[in-house]
Amino acid sequence: MHVQYSTFHDQWGAGRMVLIPKYDSKGRRYLLASSMSVNDVNTMVWKTMRNSLIISVIILVLGFVLSFVLASLLSKPIIRLTVIAKEIAGGNLHQKTERRGPLELRNLSKSIEAMSDSIHDKIEEIENKNKKLKKEIAERKQIEAELDEQSAFLQKLIDTIPIPIFFKDVDGIYRGCNKMFESFSGLPTEEIAGRSGYRRAARASPSYRVISG
Repeated sequence: MHVQYSTFHDQWGAGRMVLIPKYDSKGRRYLLASSMSVNDVNTMVWKTMRNSLIISVIILVLGFVLSFVLASLLSKPIIRLTVIAKEIAGGNLHQKTERRGPLELRNLSKSIEAMSDSIHDKIEEIENKNKKLKKEIAERKQIEAELDEQSAFLQKLIDTIPIPIFFKDVDGIYRGCNKMFESFSGLPTEEIAGRSGYRRAARASPSYRVISG
């Protein structure tokens, strides 16, 4: 005999029954029967489904919460790095990154910080060069002003000498003269400078003094 399943309906209601053939110690055959009300079965099935549904909902909610937490943990450093990058682009180079999270984010943070330090060093180097250049320009302007003052003094000095005086460069080009030479040549200094000579004027006045250089 095999295990048999059956359904019954009686005055106590509907139910399910199972018959299991057995043998006792003397070899006599008997049936082990067990029955359960259909309502009880349905109740057990419903409880099992309800528990499964509750467990599924709990797992789903926990999965959603865990995903949200992980997304927040991953997105927060990225948002922070984005803000730091914007600050660096705006000129605020003194930024420190938080080296936390996955290895990739830590490496990215380290690279951004190194870039910020490098840009800061380059800007500082350029500023130092600009300061040095401004200082050199100021010193050169001061030297030029002193030379102009000396030149004006020398011009006034030679203008007081009552004989014609002119001076040339190494190429023989007139570079300047005194008031007496202007009268001698009949031309102002602006027109004399840059010319190569006044032969007629030189012959006309043998007592002129040549300043070359």
